[in-house]
Amino acid sequence: MNSLLQILTQSFGPILQNQLFPVLREELGPMSNRHEQFVCTMAMLQLDGFVIVRHGRGRPGHDRASIARAFVAKAVFNVSTTRAILDRLHSDAVLRRLCGWETVAQIPDETVFSRAFAEFAQSEFPQRVHAALVQRTQSETLDRPHTARLHGHRSARETSA
Repeated sequence: MNSLLQILTQSFGPILQNQLFPVLREELGPMSNRHEQFVCTMAMLQLDGFVIVRHGRGRPGHDRASIARAFVAKAVFNVSTTRAILDRLHSDAVLRRLCGWETVAQIPDETVFSRAFAEFAQSEFPQRVHAALVQRTQSETLDRPHTARLHGHRSARETSA
């Protein structure tokens, strides 16, 4: 079975290296290996489609897709705390812009990050992204009952038990 990294490299590697990274470097400036890993991870996860857009009264909410990207960046950059990723976003313009914030002033504070994290957990955001990733990358190797379980369906054998 191919690892996710192999699939990512085979699927996205040439496109990212030859088309996307040059455009990003022109727009953002030099990118480190971690920045490139982050871009590859974001391309693989395709998580923006899973973010629930909130509509309400009053002041517009903070962009949950940008916050979700920052949480992914926290893992890719091996940052241990929310405060540390916020500090990184304030000092790293490339990462900040890859997450979706043009200026430091647009970055929400730590309390907003905490509320967003709670919302992500409540909506099972990580589980939904993971299930879609597994389905997208491993669908040929998964057996039907396992695939059904990923989507919350039970096989006939499981329901009769």
